[in-house]
Amino acid sequence: MDSQNTENYLAFLNNYIEKRSLQAFYPHGSETLVSIAKQADSLVKSVHPKFVQSPEVAMDMSLLALYRIVLLLDDSGSMKLSEGGRRIKALQVFLTRITEISTHFVSDGITIRWFNKLEGVNNVKDINKIPEIVKSNPFRGWTKIGTELRDKVLEPFVLRPARENTLKKPVMVLIITDGEPAGEAPGTLKSVILQSQRHLRRLKYARTAVSFQIARVGNSPTAKDFLHRLDVDPEIGYSVDCIAEEGIEKAEQLLGEDDDFSIADLWLTKLLLGAIMEGYDQMNDGGEDDENEGGKA
Repeated sequence: MDSQNTENYLAFLNNYIEKRSLQAFYPHGSETLVSIAKQADSLVKSVHPKFVQSPEVAMDMSLLALYRIVLLLDDSGSMKLSEGGRRIKALQVFLTRITEISTHFVSDGITIRWFNKLEGVNNVKDINKIPEIVKSNPFRGWTKIGTELRDKVLEPFVLRPARENTLKKPVMVLIITDGEPAGEAPGTLKSVILQSQRHLRRLKYARTAVSFQIARVGNSPTAKDFLHRLDVDPEIGYSVDCIAEEGIEKAEQLLGEDDDFSIADLWLTKLLLGAIMEGYDQMNDGGEDDENEGGKA
């Protein structure tokens, strides 16, 4: 890669870091950032066309290298009992594609945690392991989104490392669920997110040290309403991006598509970038900006 391309990518990354207030992780002149910039050109050019609709989106995807990606997944009983198991199948499809795209840019893979199953999986890079990861889960229990977000994601991967001064990367949390919270007090999820942001501020981190994306799998109208309320919430809507559209049909499109970019892939692009980059959070199914929703900072 020539020095001019490196400088261009470095400028792109530095501009993003400044806008997102991520200098605590990547100070100006950071060797880590220079290394990411050097690799970015080849990674962007080698990403499979089925993942992106333009070179510009591929370049934006390179921002994933700045983050630790943690997935918190719904394994409640309704995932298995509703819609004839289609929700679990859709979850597996999304998990496979998310892993495939993310690990192209994130060398240490993704982290997976479940609402109910105690054991998670770290550093997932091989998509061939996804079917067994899903199959090994019994899918039973509650949808305690806020409680499990706090205990299994925020405390071990964000707050404790922040307290110990060992938080090396900002964290992007992707939550996929089929329903609104159950088994915990109303408002727990919002409270957990607000408390985590206050905690980070006390430790001199920007709220963007952790970003949240929540997507729906399944046809539950209450889940759709819940995600919409979160997305427009005046206290946390700016830092939580939600996709309320039904995910099952997107997964089925992905199963049946050829190598061309599809609307289902656009859904995945929003899933991966909506929480961390302004503009993608406003995409609707057709790829146009939704004028009724504000951008996330």
